[in-house]
Amino acid sequence: MQRYNRLKIFAAVLLCGYAAAAVVIKGALRHEREIFPIFSWSLYSTVPREAAEYGVRIFEVGGETLNPPLFFEDARAFFPYVNQAQLFMTVQSLGRALESDNTEAIKTYRRLLERHHLRGRGVIHYEIVRRRFNTLTRWVTGEFRTLRTVGTFSTEGQRP
Repeated sequence: MQRYNRLKIFAAVLLCGYAAAAVVIKGALRHEREIFPIFSWSLYSTVPREAAEYGVRIFEVGGETLNPPLFFEDARAFFPYVNQAQLFMTVQSLGRALESDNTEAIKTYRRLLERHHLRGRGVIHYEIVRRRFNTLTRWVTGEFRTLRTVGTFSTEGQRP
């Protein structure tokens, strides 16, 4: 019984010391970083509330008009084998190139997008859109705050 009481006291002291160290370190570092294992528990407080990215909005696939137009991530039925991570990086690069009017980069990233991600479905009419959104609202409702078209294109109708 005496050993059990000592164990309870040790656990309580350890827990209080851990919490006190976390509070002291949090105040000393002023949100700059965390020290493992004495961290400040701010994992989700650093998620940005507002985000911006580029997306592909598709209007027509192989002669079939999409009404309403679909963003690429919602059009998986048309493109089931696309690597979403590679597509995302390509679209972000293409969007930045369009915003900076870098003709050579636009040509390179557009060719990459069309040959690797939009191939095999005939002629595709699409646009690159800059999307601003609240991350939580986007996750829950799918809504965007603003959409701005930065470029409109059509593929050449490549076949598989």
